Amino acid sequence: MMVKYITDTGWYTEYACTDALAWTTYLWNSRSLIFSGNYIYTKHQELQEISTWFVLRDLMECGSIEEIITKIKKVKHASGFNLNIIDTKINRAYSIELYIDRVSVIEITDKLVHTNHFLHLENDTDFYPKHTNTKQRLMKTNELLNSYDMNKITIGDIKAILEYSNDDYTQTIHVNKGRGMHDESLTAALFLFDSKTDTIIIHDYLENAKMTFRLYNGTCEQAVPS
Repeated sequence: MMVKYITDTGWYTEYACTDALAWTTYLWNSRSLIFSGNYIYTKHQELQEISTWFVLRDLMECGSIEEIITKIKKVKHASGFNLNIIDTKINRAYSIELYIDRVSVIEITDKLVHTNHFLHLENDTDFYPKHTNTKQRLMKTNELLNSYDMNKITIGDIKAILEYSNDDYTQTIHVNKGRGMHDESLTAALFLFDSKTDTIIIHDYLENAKMTFRLYNGTCEQAVPS
């Protein structure tokens, strides 16, 4: 479900899961930022420090990449995460990886696929839960993405890549309960942002619904869902 939170500094809208804390999927805010991110599994953790989810919740009201980096570096973290950001004011995208006390920030100027493990912040203590296919999904997504002419690729092509399914779980990007796969890896929803039209498109597979939102004047104001 989509939830809009009103805060002292503005608002943010996110795809909310009833069994999870706020900020576990993707969201956009009234300061023109769009976020997606995920917890990254690591062997080493500092359990006395602040949880990833609370750190991420503190970032959702930020208005710039500089503000986000400043906040991240001031906090002691319990584990690690990946954070993807689009600043619609300046039409720039960033990938942030954090591993407890190390932070890596890169600007995305071409294309980037990120699954649930470190890419540009390598660490030899990483590990993956049982049945995970995070690295295989990365390879398959890159394979499919590279099969397109990047000068002609459309938002529909991106959707087709993210909805790719295969009888082989290790080669599957979109996981559907109906295929008899691991329920814990079910794809709940698909989030797309088309910067050419300033349109956010959300496909909610659990509710079998499609929602469309348009951004106005770089402020990420929510339109009436379609």
